Amino acid sequence: MPKKIKINVEDHRLIDNGETCEDITQVVLPSFEHPTTAVENVSGMAMNIDVPNPSRFNAAELSVAHNNGVNCEKLDAPGNHSIEFRMARQMFDSSRTDIRHESVKYRVTCLFKSVEKGTIENGNPWGSTVKYSVIRYEEIVDGKQTFLVDATGNKLIVNGRSYTDDISSLLN
Repeated sequence: MPKKIKINVEDHRLIDNGETCEDITQVVLPSFEHPTTAVENVSGMAMNIDVPNPSRFNAAELSVAHNNGVNCEKLDAPGNHSIEFRMARQMFDSSRTDIRHESVKYRVTCLFKSVEKGTIENGNPWGSTVKYSVIRYEEIVDGKQTFLVDATGNKLIVNGRSYTDDISSLLN
């Protein structure tokens, strides 16, 4: 049985360009996918293989849904956004049978792509969904950087290992 089980998101906060945005209903974090090269029709192989490039990712998108709360109109602005998403996540430690919380932060530098202005219905809040093109993405769990991809800085670090430095060192 796992010793530490992540249970619930207790609370969260989204800050865009230094302004706290209220009534954020959902943040869809980016999906990261490596570009692949197809190895096809090689003699002796029973099937083709897509070989991923571990030092690169395809373009990624961040999505933020909100109910037009305080400062949410700033999320819709064209141009650059520096978004920090903070989360308190509940943990259950089965070895000590206690509950604690951990801090998770996502720092994303991104460009506004689009906004879906939502659906207006009686009795429901009027919500919008904003989408951004990711330039830099960083994930920090309890103060430790666990994931960093920086498109313009040519950095890809996962759990302390740099996958871009491996390639750069071969070129020196």
